Amino acid sequence: MKINEYEAGMLDTILDAFGNKDNLSREQILAMFDGDESLAHAIVEILVETGMVNAIMYTEEADLPMLIVREPKAVLLIKNGGFTAQFQSFQTTANSQADMDKLQRDNLQLQNEKMVYERSLREKDEKIRDLELRNKRFELLKNVLWLLGAVDIGLIFWIVKLINHAH
Repeated sequence: MKINEYEAGMLDTILDAFGNKDNLSREQILAMFDGDESLAHAIVEILVETGMVNAIMYTEEADLPMLIVREPKAVLLIKNGGFTAQFQSFQTTANSQADMDKLQRDNLQLQNEKMVYERSLREKDEKIRDLELRNKRFELLKNVLWLLGAVDIGLIFWIVKLINHAH
């Protein structure tokens, strides 16, 4: 059975109205609801369904019984905060579950973002390694060209020296 906060308060109001007595009359119940018999009937029916009270002496003219009798477990319920405490406990649990669901969704989103970031990081690392390899090749080619240039200059000097010695 699912009740809202207003209904929990109304259920507790009826249970509190018993005081030290074990029964309430139809007139006492109607007075609590400003004569609204349909609302009173709905709230009393919840109490009957939950086993907090027994309804006695229904008449054909009215939906509300002539008398309701409190069951012992109703006293214990009221001592423990009544339907309002149960409702608030349920709300706290529901809110905790909603918070947990949100945290799980947020965690999943963060995991997805982390995965995308790590993939991007791997791609960038791979690109850096590729550029470093290309840079090493260019350095090697530059060194080979310098060496060839030096050999060419050495050969030119040697050829010039040979030509000068030959004359």
